Amino acid sequence: MDDLEIIDEINLTAGTTYTLTFEIENNLDSPGEDIGEEIAEEDDEHQFFFSFTEDAFSDPTGNGNIDNTSDPVNYADSDDNNNPVGLLTTWTTSSDALSDGTFTVRLQHQPDIKSSSTGANDGDTDFDLTFVLNIQ
Repeated sequence: MDDLEIIDEINLTAGTTYTLTFEIENNLDSPGEDIGEEIAEEDDEHQFFFSFTEDAFSDPTGNGNIDNTSDPVNYADSDDNNNPVGLLTTWTTSSDALSDGTFTVRLQHQPDIKSSSTGANDGDTDFDLTFVLNIQ
């Protein structure tokens, strides 16, 4: 059995805009399965939520939307009901350096309940990963 491979540190450049995408695979079975494709196909049942060190980013501002669904996150994709998904997001880092901050991504599975107001604690958590965030 292969181990789950997770890079636990994100190193970004200050004052730079990034596009975040996900490559999510299950390679425990052969052949492997593209979980990202499944999430895209079932986008009306999934949403990514984010939390990060306060003011690590100039856009979106704040600390993410895990604690409050209405907090800003720059979702660049949506489901057929125009609700955010999060397989594609944009981020602009602050001009200030940051060492040992945090960046958390949580994927919620929300069949039959996903709406514009469902949050990071609604439905079932598919994964909840926290990374060290450094901005130089």
